[in-house]
Formats: sequence, C-alpha cells, structure tokens
Amino acid sequence: MSTPEKMYGDDLALLSDLTEDALLQELKHRYERNFIYTYLGDILVAINPNRMIPIYGEEAGIRYSKAKQLQDLPPHIYAIACKSYRNLIWGRVNQAILVSGESGAGKTESTKMTIAQIARMSKSDEPTKLAEQIVEINPLLEAFGNAKTTMNDNSSRFGKLIEVMFNKHGKIIGAKVTEHMLEKSRVVHSGYGERSFHVFYYMFAGLSENEFNRYYLNRPEHYRITDPGHAQPVFMSQTDFNQHRSGFEELKEVMNDTDFSFQTVDLIFAMMAGILHLNNIDFAEDPEFHQVIIVNEDEVDYSSRLLSLQAEDLATVLLTTTNFVRGERIVKMKSVTEASDGRDALCKALYSRLFSWIVKRINYTLQAEENGQRPADAGVISILDMAGFENFQVNSFEQLCINSANEQLQNFFNTYIFSWELQEYHLEGIRQPKIKFTNNNEILGLFFNRPVGLFAILEDECRLHTSSSMSFVEKMNKEFAKHDVYKKSKSSDPAFTIAHYAGQVTYSAVGFIEKNRETLGINFISLMQNSHNWLINDLFDDRPDRETRDIDKRNSVWTVPEWGKPNMPTLGPGETLSKRAGKKVKQRMNKDRPLPAIPSVSGTTTSVHFKQSLSSLMENLKSSEPQFIRCIRANAEKQFGLFDSRLVHKQLRNTGVFETTRIRKLGFPTRLHMQDFINRYKAIAFPVTEPVETNAANCEKILRKAQLYDCEIGKSKVFLRYWHVDHLNMCMENFVSNLRTIQTRIRMFIARKKFLDMMQYITSCQDEVFKIGNLVATAGDQLYHIMVSTDDLDKNHYRKRLEEEENKRRRQRQSQIGRRGLPRQYQHDFYDRPDYYTMEESYYNYNRQSEYQQRSRYEPHSRRRPLSQIAEESLTHLYKKWHSVDPDAWCKIIYLERDKIVQKFYILEREVTIDGKTGSEFDGERISLSYIRNVDRDDETASILSYVGQGVKLRKDMDGSITATRLGKNPVIVKDHDNPAEHCFSLEVLNHEGRLPLHVPVKIFDMEEFKCQMGIQIQLNDRNPDERVLRHQSVTCISLVKDEKEAGATPCWLLIINLCALRAITDNTVITHVEQRLVELANRTEEEQEIELEKQEKNTELAARNRQRQWSKLNPRQGIQSSEAPLRKTKIDLLKRGKTVGGNLSYSWEIDARNSQKHIINLEDVHQRYEEPESQIGGFGGSRMGYPGSVLSSVMYPGTGSSVRKDWAKVKVAIKQERRLDEEQLEELAEEDEEL
Repeated sequence: MSTPEKMYGDDLALLSDLTEDALLQELKHRYERNFIYTYLGDILVAINPNRMIPIYGEEAGIRYSKAKQLQDLPPHIYAIACKSYRNLIWGRVNQAILVSGESGAGKTESTKMTIAQIARMSKSDEPTKLAEQIVEINPLLEAFGNAKTTMNDNSSRFGKLIEVMFNKHGKIIGAKVTEHMLEKSRVVHSGYGERSFHVFYYMFAGLSENEFNRYYLNRPEHYRITDPGHAQPVFMSQTDFNQHRSGFEELKEVMNDTDFSFQTVDLIFAMMAGILHLNNIDFAEDPEFHQVIIVNEDEVDYSSRLLSLQAEDLATVLLTTTNFVRGERIVKMKSVTEASDGRDALCKALYSRLFSWIVKRINYTLQAEENGQRPADAGVISILDMAGFENFQVNSFEQLCINSANEQLQNFFNTYIFSWELQEYHLEGIRQPKIKFTNNNEILGLFFNRPVGLFAILEDECRLHTSSSMSFVEKMNKEFAKHDVYKKSKSSDPAFTIAHYAGQVTYSAVGFIEKNRETLGINFISLMQNSHNWLINDLFDDRPDRETRDIDKRNSVWTVPEWGKPNMPTLGPGETLSKRAGKKVKQRMNKDRPLPAIPSVSGTTTSVHFKQSLSSLMENLKSSEPQFIRCIRANAEKQFGLFDSRLVHKQLRNTGVFETTRIRKLGFPTRLHMQDFINRYKAIAFPVTEPVETNAANCEKILRKAQLYDCEIGKSKVFLRYWHVDHLNMCMENFVSNLRTIQTRIRMFIARKKFLDMMQYITSCQDEVFKIGNLVATAGDQLYHIMVSTDDLDKNHYRKRLEEEENKRRRQRQSQIGRRGLPRQYQHDFYDRPDYYTMEESYYNYNRQSEYQQRSRYEPHSRRRPLSQIAEESLTHLYKKWHSVDPDAWCKIIYLERDKIVQKFYILEREVTIDGKTGSEFDGERISLSYIRNVDRDDETASILSYVGQGVKLRKDMDGSITATRLGKNPVIVKDHDNPAEHCFSLEVLNHEGRLPLHVPVKIFDMEEFKCQMGIQIQLNDRNPDERVLRHQSVTCISLVKDEKEAGATPCWLLIINLCALRAITDNTVITHVEQRLVELANRTEEEQEIELEKQEKNTELAARNRQRQWSKLNPRQGIQSSEAPLRKTKIDLLKRGKTVGGNLSYSWEIDARNSQKHIINLEDVHQRYEEPESQIGGFGGSRMGYPGSVLSSVMYPGTGSSVRKDWAKVKVAIKQERRLDEEQLEELAEEDEEL
C-alpha cells in the first residue's frame, strides 16, 4: 500500500488562523483528497471515510517504523503507534492510546490498525506467534461483542482495554484484554433496524447441514432475537450471506489459533444454540389450572439437551420462583411477566458469563504474568476501544451507561489537556495561554454523586418491590430540578433529557429498574451448577476458590446430542411439563414443614458493576502517559466521499477539538522533571560516564546542544513543545548509532586479534604433529626391515615343516588307497597352505611412505585374489560365527566388486531376486544392487552395474538344490563353468556353457551331485569325509553382465554358499543315506542295473513334466517308491553270503562296460576317468586344490534326481517298514538254520 504525501496543513496547530471555520475548511479540503488523518499538535483526528483506502499495509507500516522523525511523514494512525512504542522504550513510561468518538466513527478499525502496527514494530526481523495472536484476537472479540446498529454495522457493544506488555528489549511478552460494560440486553432484544451479536448470524451462515441438525436449528427467521420482523429475511443478499459465512470461518480459525479445543468450540456453539431456543420459549396463563404454562415445550426440550439439563428441571425453574423468609425457602408460581423476565435473565447471564470466560481464556493464551503477577520490568501500552456516544430514537438504560462512560472519558481528556496543563504552568511559574474550554464536571456529578445521583437513585429504587419506572423519574425530577443539564419530559411518559457534551439525549425510563436488577434467581443458579456440561458448571461457580479448584469429574463430560429430535420426558395422558411443575410446587406449598434453606447469593445491580468497571478503567488510564485519537463521523448515511460540515462541526465542538488546537499551539504538552530529562538525554551534551548535576543550567545546555530554543524551564520541570520530543529522540538515536559503530569496530579488532592468535597456535601445533609424523615414519621403516628379515626366516622353517608334513600325508593316503584297490595318482596336496608369495608381493607393493611426505597412501595390487582364496576366506569367516547363523537360512550371498566384498546377505525366504533397479534396503526377498554403496567402485563397475536391470532370481528346491532364473536381457554367467570338477553344477549349466537362458530355471547347484562328492570322500577317507573339500564344493558363483577369467577382475559378481549343503556334511542321516546307496550299488546285478536305468529314464520324464506343471497328485512319487528300504535287500544278500555289512562298504563295483554308455559308472574304472578334464560330468584334471572331482552322476540315486518334492512322512513310514521286514527275515533265516 502507498503512503500519503506530506503536505502543508498536516498539523492544524501550525495554522495562523485558528478560527472554527478555518479549521473546518482545512479538514474538509483534506478529506476530499483522501487525507483522513490530521494532527492537532500531538493529537490525531481521524475522519471515517466509510471505505478502506490504500494507505495501510506492511509497506506503509515499515516506513513509519523506520522513520527517525515522524513529522517528516504525513499524519497516520501508524505514527501514534510508533510514538507510543518509542516513548515506552526510551522513557520507560507506560503508554495509553485512547480511541474515542461517536458510534460509527471508526474506533474499532482504528484500534485494530494500532495493534497491528505495535506488533509489527516489536517483531522486527524475528516473527513471533504471540504478536500474531494479539492481532488475531480481534475477530473473536468482535464476533461475541460487536453488533449492527443503525449508526454502525460493526459497533462495539462493550468497552475493550487491550494491554500489550513488552520486555526491556522492546519485544512483546504478553497481553491482557479487559472487557467493560457488555450490552447484555442485546441478547434478548434489539431495536428496529439493528441486530443481535454477530456470532448468531455467523452460525446460521456457516454451519453445515449436519451441524444444524446437531444443534436442532431452523431458519434464522424462526428465532425471536434474529428475526428482523415485517416478513423480511435475515440475509438481504447473497453477498451478505457470504460475508457472514467468511466471518464464521475466520472465527473458527482464530479459535483454533488461540488454543480453543474442538470440544470447547462445540460446547460454545451448543450454548449459543441453547440461548436461541431459550429465547423462543413463550408463556401464557392457563385459565383452567390458574397458572402460567409454557406454550412451546419442544423449545424447552431442545434447550435442556443443548445445555445438558433435565427438561423437567428447566421447566420448573422457568415457572416458579424461590424466596427466603427468616431462613425458610418459599416456592411459588410466577406470573407471565415474571417468567419472561426470568427467561431473559437466564439468557443474558449465560451469554455475559460465557463472554467473560472467553476473554479469560484469551488472556490465559496471551498471559505474561509470573505467578499471577505482571513482570516487574514489563512496559505496557494500553489501547482503549469503547462504544461511542449514542443518540437513537429510543434511548434506554444501555445508552445511558455508554454515554455516561463517554462523559467520563471526555472529562479525562479535558483534565489532561487543559486543567492539568494550566495547573502545571501556574505551579512552575510559566506564562499561561489564554484558553477557554468546556468542563463537564456538572454532568458527572449528576450521574455519580452520592447520595443524590442518578445511579444512586436507581439503586435505591431497585431495592424497593413497589418501585416503578414512573416513580424513578419523579424522584429524579424532584432532585435535579435545579440542574442546568437535566430537563424533565413534558409528556406523561417516564422519560427525561440530559445535555451531554455531545448534545441533548432523551432517555425512556421504561425497563430501567428491571434491567438494573439482578433478576437471576437462586433456583436458576442452582440449576446451572447441576448441569452435566463442565463449561456451564464453571460459568456459574461463584465460589472464591473456583480458580484453583479442579472441576468435579462427575460433571466434566458433555453428552453429544443425538441426531434428530430428542426424546421428550415420559408424560401421562394430557400431562405437560408445565402441569407437572405446577403440581409439584402446589404439593410443596401444602406441606406444613419448611423446606431446607439454601444459602443466598449476594446480589449486586448492573449499575454497581458498571461504576466499578469504569473506576478501574480510569485508574489504569491515569497511571499511563496518554495518546489521543479522536474519531469523527463524516456523515450519518455512511457514504464514501460525503463530508457533512454541520455534523463534523458539531462533533469537533463537543469533543473540544477547537480548544485543543489552540492549547497545543501555545502550550507545552510534554513536561519532564529535570532529573528524568537529564537521565534520558544526558548523552546529547555530556559524556555518558560523567556525573551531571540536576539543575536548570545543565538542562539548558542539553537543549542548546540539540538546537531547541522554543522551550521553557520551570522550577523543577522542563516544558517542551509536542514536536521537541521527537527531535530529542532523533538526537539520541544518532548517538546510539555512532556508539554501535564504535562498538562494532572495537569488537572487530578484538575478534581479529583472537583469530590471528588462534591461527598461530594451530600452525605451531601442525609443525609439532609434522615432526612427530616424520619420527614415526622413520621408526616404521626400521621396524619394517626387521620384520621382513624375520619373516624370511620363518618362511624357510615353515616350508621345511610343510614338505615333511606333505610327504607324510601322501604316504598315508597312498597306503590307504592301495589297500582299497584305488589308484595312486595324486599330483597335488590336499593341504591349503598360505600363499606366502602372493602375500609377500602384495606387502612389498604396499607404499609405506608417510602422508606427512605428501605421497599417496596406497598403490594398486599387482595381483588380485583368486576365487579359491576368496571362497576360503568367506568359508572361514562363516564358520567362525556358525553357531549364530539362523537355522532357517538356506544360503549366504556375498556381493563382490572385483575382489572386494561389498555386502553380505543371509537368505531365509525360498526365493530371492537380485537386480539393479532402483530400490531400498534388503527386505528378505529382493536385493537392489543400486542401493549398495562402495566408495572404491571404479567407473567400469559403475557402468556395468547400470546394465544389471531385472537381474536374476534364486530359488531353493526341496532337496536343497539352488535354481537360478535370468529375468533381464543382459547376460548372467555361472563362473568357472568350464571347470565342473570344483563345483556341483547340473548338466544344464554345462549344456548352456554357463550362460543362463532368459526365463528358464537352471540348477546351478545340484544336491545330488553334492551327495556323490560325499560318497567319494567316504570311500577315500574310510568313512571320515574330508569336510574342507566338501565345503569348497558348496560354493557357486555367478557373474552379472560381464565375466572375467579371474574372479578378482570381474566387475560385479555373486558368491553363493549353500548352507543346506554345509549342514548335510555333518548330518548323520545324510551320511547314513549315502552309505546305504554305496552298499546297494555294491550288490547290484546286471538285471537290477537295467531296471534301475529304466527307472531313471522314467524319473527324468517325470521331472520334465514337473517342470512344465503337468503332473498331478494321482501319479505315484517315484522318488519315494525307489527309496523305500534301500538297505533291506542288501543286508539279506550279504547275510546269505556270510559276509558282514561293514566290510562291504568300501568294496568296488563291477559293472559291465556296455552300461557306461548309459552313464552307469563302474567305480573300479574311476581311475581311468580321473585324467579326463574335458568330461562334462567330472574329473580330476581341472582341480587346483588337489581334490578329486565328481565322477558319479545321479544314477547313484535313481528316482531322487528329479525336482519332485520328497514326501518326508512317507519316508519315515518306509524306514519303519524296513526295520520290521528285517526282523522278520532274520527270524526266517534263524528257523532255516535250526531245520538244517
């Protein structure tokens, strides 16, 4: 928003012609050019434009906040806020901003803009939630405290004093809102063309359909306090409806920001709906029962449900009254008028107490008190917004209270501006300007004098039961007959006229006594205290300890109303709530014994509350330095651009603006004690640390240094013009700015010196560390040479011992094989000795030079680790923690890049996928290689890794075999596929030359082949298989995308260790099964071998059908059938021959050479196949470690080589049958021997 330009005439006190007509013409001229603000010295006059003009906003606020002299900028309400803030910070004197004027003059909007500017100045560059909350509370207070009148669409119907608290640094630390004189009567009645409080209309425009049903609401025209009458709608247009809806949304948002919970907001809206239904209750006289009855009892039921009351109890207190006579409680039926007054009193009490509770809740959110007390060093800026002077066609008790409060504020203005200032001039010996002003002390005496005053007479009348409105007016006519400001009415109606400072107002005294009385009886209070709504309990709990006492848990739950119409109490035929209540009262009245007495509540009248609130307000204002904002109505029609000179002139004269202009031009509004003046502005003319004596000469010296000459120095005070304070503050700001510059330079010098000292210390430490590093490097070189020489000696001794051990082992093996008839063709050793040559070469290639000599730390190895070494290290590491491996894990996958192990995984799920797609960490079923990080990864490996794609899927078969399926288009190669002697590959791997076909499962580890290796080791080592050889056989490796001959040169590959195979090595069940197969093979005849071959071919066909998912459960499981009792026949045959089973476990097999074409292997010819490295089944030629490869195919286990899952339950049954048949056969043999 733009800021208005400064022009001549911004301050009316500077004009040469100070006549009323000249001042009025100047204001009109400025208003027509949209200059709505004008200075009267240090007082701001604001003429309401009746429309928002573009002179507000963040940009304009910052401009006024940063201005050194506010006189350099045009008049603005932001300037008053800035002035108050600066006076508070510099002078440490509490400030009060009084916004006054008639209703519709723009006081509420001026108050909001003042608060926004104060919050903007206090926040600076550090936004705080507290400052925002202070600004945001206005919509909440306006919703419950403002209403539409004939003069103003958003008129404040209560006095609002907002106290904003600051710390010594000028930051907001809290705020407090004090409400005065809420117009409670507007809850039950509003004049023609006016409305009740905004919140009721917000609810009708903003609540949803479900919320309407929840609160039992109907159209707004259905309710007495919101119905405008004359068949007019509540919302005159869609624009009006939308404005109220947006107001409801803003209200809910503000309540949420100020920490109102959802349940609390629901309770508040339920109470508002309950008040609407209460107001709709009508009473009538029943001629049959001679009592008052409720015409629409459904409204009673709605109200009771929303207020958490019993409908019968609410009807009873509405129709009856309770009095106390000599300690006894007397209950009687009410008249129609009394019942209506009680209903209205309950509605007003509910609303006013809820409004006070909301204000307390806001204060709790904004509080800055410590243990209930304001901080000692807190500064306060108070902003007062009160309902302005009102003069309607019919003026009642509410207008009397509002206008009397405005008279009190006008008197404070006159006293501060005129009386105190002229008195100060006289006491200090200063020449007084000749000023005449209107004094309203006579009117204040008419209102507040005792024992003869208007409010005193009204209180006396309220104590009498026979008083009336006419008797009240007659007493005033008698007492105030000689007052010039009081005029009695010429008509017979109870009315009177008072000449206020703003003009004569005629008041109608009808209802004065009833409105002033506290008509809420003890029965209403007791009923509300028994409500099941904790909020209503709190509102009507008047005990002294209510602030510290916890609410009874019994009443802390609010029952949410059910959907639809609530259930009425159970009534008999023809019975109503009114009749039931009347019957109970009559029964009580007929009883002889008195009812127990209930302690009475001390009642106070509305006028007493009003006077106490007004007195507290004035005491607060007198303790602060005031700033005045006079709001003026431009016209009565609320039109933009229309300046009604007669109306404006009347307001200027009544509010004393003309006199204020003259005294501000001739007088000295700022008066400071010499001691305060010197303490505040000493730095302008004296050194800060120099003590300065308090006298007129030193004050004069400060003024001359600041180049101020139009001042006066009295006996004890310094008198300044209204613009002198800003000039002195500007001089102090210049001094502080220069002081900050000096402090900045000194602090910069100190910081720079500390930094240089620190850098020097760091450099010396680095030199010391460098020296130590060189010493350590030299000592390390010496130690290295000593260790190398010692290592050479150890290796020589070790080689000798190793040769002796190798010779010894070779002799032992050859002697054992000779005894069993196996060939003695061993060209390699079984012992995996350390490769000292590789170790030594790698060690010598290690660059040991110190990093302090600026050399690289490592150099690349000349040789990479071979596959055998990596596998050995991985197996060694696995067996070190074998006891902690999960028994459900079936394989361990090690991901390597070159010869570096990057990540390890234990697989428990039956299937696992390894791919290069973007993913997260390992989840048990998928390994995403792109998620794995390696700081030593080279460019080629990174490029290869990006082509892995969908990768490969590994699956565990039922027998422990591992099947791999390539899922992506890029190659997946089984490493070392051209050397099958070292691995347990299936024939499919060899047929595909190690490359896995797309989407075709290939068995990369065959468990049956592994069992063949176990059988060979059992034969070679006399039933003690060499576990180390078998462990190496359990390892399988696959390369991704690219394969190299050397494992250490492969960019990315997987080393897979079959944990099932490792467990089978030490599993006695598996070892026994292998031995049984060996014994069975040793006893097979040629016919059995042919049958076995046929079974094998059949099993192969079944396996193929199994892979194609074409088999069914109806087909017999050949694997189980062929494995039933494998040792039974063998044992019987051996026993018949007179041989032992144990002696035949190591015998050879004699199988015809012609069966070799069908892959039936004769173990006696196994030595002939050891020298055939090109065999696709196995051989010794390719063994690097000196271990014999596999020469046995799956013919050793016919029926079990297929992928058909084994039925282990049937296997157990077969073993039991085998034992039983063996026992029976042995018994038959024993019987035959006896017969022989």
